[in-house]
Amino acid sequence: IGRVGQLAATVLRAQLMPSALEVAAPSGDGYELVVLLEGTPAGVAGRAEATRRLLGDGAVLTEHAPSWWATYPWRVGDTGAKLTCVLSGVPDLLAAARSAGERHEAPIDVRGSAGTGVLYAGVPAATHPDRVARIVEELRGAAHEAGGHAVVLTAPAPVRERVDLWGPVEGLDLMRRVKARFDPDARLAPGRFVGGI
Repeated sequence: IGRVGQLAATVLRAQLMPSALEVAAPSGDGYELVVLLEGTPAGVAGRAEATRRLLGDGAVLTEHAPSWWATYPWRVGDTGAKLTCVLSGVPDLLAAARSAGERHEAPIDVRGSAGTGVLYAGVPAATHPDRVARIVEELRGAAHEAGGHAVVLTAPAPVRERVDLWGPVEGLDLMRRVKARFDPDARLAPGRFVGGI
């Protein structure tokens, strides 16, 4: 997983101007780093060759996106979270997800942008809600250490009962005062935002 950060940093430093720098880290071993290059055919061909040389022997040039491209790493009924971090924190966040999955015996798949520090993690619906809650807390801690946050985007009801979907948020008192000012009767989407606002 540490190699993901090295490869991503190499691509970004080389100023190849990728349109996307995506990573997939399925549960278990391995990862896939994909560099999307767009532009004129001649320009793309030159940058693609330079990228292949930078990434080394394992790099493969293709005109087709991988099957996981533009999809979340969860299915209906699973728990899905958005994890953010500074770019240098991507490898640590990927490693934390893999470690949490191993420790709690739950396969966690992670995908997202190694170029922007926005990752998505999926935990299967078959995972006990208490384990999911512990996993979410660990991922929140790892995201915070990596300069970001973790928000649960989707989860089955038993998980929602055990987990604060938003996590800790700075400025909650101010948000409550603003909400009370503009919606004094609490009619607009009550309880759906952070802190039950």
